[in-house]
Amino acid sequence: MNDLEAMKTRQIVAENVKLGISSLHSWIKCFECLLHISYRLGTKKWFVRRTDRPVVDSRKKEVQEKIRRQMRLLVDAPKPGFGTSNDGNTARAFFRNPEIVSSITGIDEIIIKKLHVVLTIIACGYEIDAQKLKEFCLTTAELYVALYPWYYIFQSLHKVLIHGGLLVNDSILPIGQMSEEAIEARNKDSKYFRITLVNST
Repeated sequence: MNDLEAMKTRQIVAENVKLGISSLHSWIKCFECLLHISYRLGTKKWFVRRTDRPVVDSRKKEVQEKIRRQMRLLVDAPKPGFGTSNDGNTARAFFRNPEIVSSITGIDEIIIKKLHVVLTIIACGYEIDAQKLKEFCLTTAELYVALYPWYYIFQSLHKVLIHGGLLVNDSILPIGQMSEEAIEARNKDSKYFRITLVNST
């Protein structure tokens, strides 16, 4: 996935991009990708072997504690019943403060800013110039691979950076209007209606 030259020449199957992209999922996965890179900066290996585990775990605790103290965000913490504390709001707050995040995690500030721009564009509800987005995403992917060649790009990040222009081009509506965030925002109401307004006989 990190071989960008092969990605540029590979034929894309149009059917594979018809489903579009989940902008909320993209925020969370990009956020998690940067966290995982940060945890592994001491070893610079994608796969963590048993011998490297103490170094990675120690770094993870250090990064989590600094983010909690300086940014008041709980990251990568298990939540009973539904995964981790990593959600869209946490991801957006993380990307909104690139200077602080860079100083805490050791991740390059420019890559954080570029990913924030890409994610904001994908989530916006306006018309997007697909060619300009494609070029910007490609330069971002090249920077990512130059800085972190040892860490494979997450599949969802690959989809945004390599196929973002194509996804925007093939979308009927502006891609941000296809987001699931409106549904997520109404989730509490749906749950309330399901519980209180059920006609049980």
